[in-house]
Amino acid sequence: MRPDLLLLLAALALPPVPATAQDVTGITRTDQLPWDLRRHRKNMIAGANVPTRDLRGLADAGDSLAAFNFAKEIEAMGDPALLPDALHYYSIAVHHGRDFALPRLLRLLKITGKDLSPGRLANVRLAIERAARRGDARAARALSRMLTAGTPFGPDPVAAREWLQTVAAAGDGAAALDLALLWMRPAPGLPADTAKARAALELAAASDNLSARATAENLLRQLPAPNPEDPSQ
Repeated sequence: MRPDLLLLLAALALPPVPATAQDVTGITRTDQLPWDLRRHRKNMIAGANVPTRDLRGLADAGDSLAAFNFAKEIEAMGDPALLPDALHYYSIAVHHGRDFALPRLLRLLKITGKDLSPGRLANVRLAIERAARRGDARAARALSRMLTAGTPFGPDPVAAREWLQTVAAAGDGAAALDLALLWMRPAPGLPADTAKARAALELAAASDNLSARATAENLLRQLPAPNPEDPSQ
C-alpha cells in the first residue's frame, strides 16, 4: 500500500480531539487550541507542511481551514471508500464559514449521500443550512433542489420554498425564478399558487441577473391577469 495512504488511514483511525467550546463558532485564534496543536496551526497558516495526523487534530478541534485541507488530502487519495470522510471534513469547513468548500461538499454529497449515516447526514445538512443563513445563494438553491427531489434528506416542499424565498428576497434572481417555478406546480400538501409565483417572478424581473430577468418577464406575460376575488392569484 502507498505510504501516503497508510499515513492517511492511520490519521483517520485516531480518536477525535475532545469537543471544545469552539465547536459552534470554530477556531478563530491559535490560543483557542490545546498547546500541542498551536505550533501546527501557525505552520499551516504560514504555508508550511503539517503532518497528516496533526492536520486531522486541528480539524477535529474545529479549525475550518485545517478541515478543508484535510478533506482535500483524503479526496486526493482517490479511494471511493474514503469520500464520506472527506465530505465530513468539508462540512466542518462550511459549518465554520469556509464557504469556498461548499462546491466540493455538494459534489461529494451527490456521490455519497445515500451511503451516509443519519448522524453524518444531519451534520452535512446543518452545514449547508448555516451557509444558506449567511446568505450563500448556492447553498439555499442546493437545499431547495434536494428537498424538492427528496434526496438525500427526504422531501420537504415547504422548506424547499422557504430557503429560496430567503435569498430571492435578498436579490438573487436565479433563486427567485426557481421559487416561481415551484409555485407554478403543486407539491404534496401544497397546491400551486399563482399569486406567490407572480411575486417571485417580479423579484426575478427586478434582479440584476439578465437571464433570470428575461425569463421572468416572459413568464409574467403568460400568467393570467390577477383576479382580486381569487386569493390564489
